[in-house]
Amino acid sequence: MREIGRQASGLRTIPNSVENEAESALSPIDETGSQLALPNLLYSIRETRTLLGVSHATTYRLIAAGKLDARKILGKTVITGRSIGKFVSELPSVGEP
Repeated sequence: MREIGRQASGLRTIPNSVENEAESALSPIDETGSQLALPNLLYSIRETRTLLGVSHATTYRLIAAGKLDARKILGKTVITGRSIGKFVSELPSVGEP
C-alpha cells in the first residue's frame, strides 16, 4: 500500500494491485518489452527538452512532426510521458542505420 494523502482521521492508501495496474497502464514500453521509468504522466516543455537533451525549438519540431504528444492545460503546453518514452524507445541504437 502507498500513502496518497493525509486526512484528520489518518492515512488514505491505495492497494498495491491498483497502483501497479495504473503504473503499468501509463508506463511506456521499450523495444525489449521492458517498461521505461517515467514517473510523471505529463512533462512541461522545459522538462521534456531536459530529459531528451534537445533545444526548445527541437522539442516543438518533434511535436509538429507527431513524434511527441502535446496537450494544453490552461494554455500551458505539456507532453505526455508515454509519448516521450515511445520516442526514446524508437530511436535507433548507435551503429544502426
